[in-house]
Amino acid sequence: CPEVKEGEINVHLIPHSHIDVGWVKTVEQYYVGESRYSLVPNVWASGCVRCTFNSTITELLKDKSRRFILVEMKYLSRYWNEIDDKQRADILQLIKERRLEIINGGWVMSDAAVTMYNDIIDQQTLGFDFIRDKLGSCAQPRAGWHVDQFGHSREHASIFAQMGFDSLFIGRMDFHDFQVRTAEKSLELVWMTSPKNLKVKSHLFTHAIYDGYYSPTSFNFELGGFKWNDPLVAEKAATDFIT
Repeated sequence: CPEVKEGEINVHLIPHSHIDVGWVKTVEQYYVGESRYSLVPNVWASGCVRCTFNSTITELLKDKSRRFILVEMKYLSRYWNEIDDKQRADILQLIKERRLEIINGGWVMSDAAVTMYNDIIDQQTLGFDFIRDKLGSCAQPRAGWHVDQFGHSREHASIFAQMGFDSLFIGRMDFHDFQVRTAEKSLELVWMTSPKNLKVKSHLFTHAIYDGYYSPTSFNFELGGFKWNDPLVAEKAATDFIT
């Protein structure tokens, strides 16, 4: 990782995936980029998961300073099954170098507020099985990534802690709690998810993202005027920002 510069504001950017396993399109429509039958004909309907994976792997291989995190194993397993051995080797090498990191690691980024614990565990297990069988122990996730859940629950966080996670990042905190924590500068905390039963084993470092699931001010260089649909414009905007 780049060294921190003392006396300056150090900005930590996290290029990442958050790909709904079904929302306004079916899973297959999301994967191939089909948008004609989307329930909501807007910018979010035009996503192409396969395209994201292809471009991400290509750009990571170009520059060793680049990093990316992947979350939903449903889509990665679909991609893995259709690529060749050379592409698989590239992914494994990027994971080994910690330039491509698997976080969360479930089959999906499951909801937290009303989900039963057995469903949470089952879908996490399905994702972990894929990671173990195809990607190896180096890819085992260490962080939870709940940037677009509808609410957050203590039990879900406790399950993450018991799975060996050391951190959790959340994006949809209750606005009353968010206002208080923003004023008190306590958006980072150690969540004691099961203090009576598991004590310190249930402690989980938790970071509430300041702007929720949106780009911070002055960092939204993709969606300005929705010009990102034009590949030439999007590539220049992203390159200018990075360099």
